[in-house]
Amino acid sequence: MSVVARHGMMCLRAWTGVVHGSSASVGPVFMHAGRALASAVMRRYAGAPGAHARNWASVSTSATDDAPPPPDDEGVVVMGTTPCPYVHRVEMALKYAGVPYAYREFDLGSLKDRSSLREMSPLAKVPIITHYTHGRRKSVFESASIVQYIDDVFVADPEKRLMRGSPYEKAITRSWTHFVNHRVAPQMWNVLLSQTDTALEKNSTELLRSLESLENALPLISGGPFFLGTRVSFFDLMIAPFLYRRVLLSHFRGREMFPPGAEHLQALALAMEELNIFQSTVVDQQVIIDAYKPYLSGSMHLKFGWH
Repeated sequence: MSVVARHGMMCLRAWTGVVHGSSASVGPVFMHAGRALASAVMRRYAGAPGAHARNWASVSTSATDDAPPPPDDEGVVVMGTTPCPYVHRVEMALKYAGVPYAYREFDLGSLKDRSSLREMSPLAKVPIITHYTHGRRKSVFESASIVQYIDDVFVADPEKRLMRGSPYEKAITRSWTHFVNHRVAPQMWNVLLSQTDTALEKNSTELLRSLESLENALPLISGGPFFLGTRVSFFDLMIAPFLYRRVLLSHFRGREMFPPGAEHLQALALAMEELNIFQSTVVDQQVIIDAYKPYLSGSMHLKFGWH
């Protein structure tokens, strides 16, 4: 197997977590997903159309390798897994702020990699960023906190920050971010992992109710298409990676993510997907589908290591 193919296999394990059971019984499916993800890694780091070029990136195949040293002891390193929606949030924020960064791929199925992550975060989850500045190393974990840190440190003009506006606008941004993190995202995974028709119906109903609440709130907050109006802001980066993964619901469960008539959510998704910060950091939807296939077929166990 080529180096890139091995890296693609590692990316798949990193994204989807710990595998249990006989490798022989799931090998062909796993290899198919691994090759698809390896292809995405090649596009991502080889500068092909749709790839995003990290300005001084060095791709490590294991967290046990030495970290890519930032130039002159200054810079940012992102620890992540390629198809993770939470990592996507962080990379969009870095692109928005114009911050060059290195990237390290982690295998969340590796005890060594999880141990390495635990040194930087008690959660041992990705994403994590390490900011090297003035000879010091500062690590920040949890995606919303990381995006806030990037915004505070690297966007000098308060009017251009992702977290901006009146105290009320900042408060509702945090409130709806909490809603996405603790309601929408978990409910989406519940739908995908439903193993019976009864569970699928129950979980789908709960997700639709949550998204209906968000859909009804959006026109009361601004005229769109983004959360706070005509310019992208903090909440848009929080929700966009999950709206993009709506293809998983239709492909695997035959369910639509958007409630009927959800024109505001659809407008937000479309507006985000047209932005350069989104397009330059996104993973192809087919890669996401292929990576999930062995887990959603019930042949492999899924354990998340993201937040």
